[in-house]
Amino acid sequence: MAPALRPYQQEAVERLRMAFRQGHRGVLFVLPTGGGKTVVFSHIAQQSASLGNRIAVLVHRVELLEQASRSLDTLGVRHGLIAAGRAMNLAAPVQVASVGTLTRRLRQLPPEFFQLLVIDEAHHSNAGQWSRIIQHFHGAHL
Repeated sequence: MAPALRPYQQEAVERLRMAFRQGHRGVLFVLPTGGGKTVVFSHIAQQSASLGNRIAVLVHRVELLEQASRSLDTLGVRHGLIAAGRAMNLAAPVQVASVGTLTRRLRQLPPEFFQLLVIDEAHHSNAGQWSRIIQHFHGAHL
């Protein structure tokens, strides 16, 4: 059985939704270590995918790629992995992507491909490769 969100996590999801409804393109979500950020963004990806959206979860280490994949598996979310040495399965609505690999494969994806980018470790988002991805998918919510 998939874990339910804790009340503070559910409240955070509602606040994120409200910010997007108010017209914000990018919203920063902060929780302390152990607060369940991966669980929260997995629930968000699941809900967004159920509405027909395509979501990319951007990570910078293989450990985070695997952690996000396990969390999505727990919720039964169909997802692909975009990482070195792997063929892209773009049929899945959610993609967990290594930033380095996705940057090298950007020309294979149209700018409107993803409607939501989840940036794990958001403090990296202004760095070169991260910034190129965000600029490429310029219409996606962050």
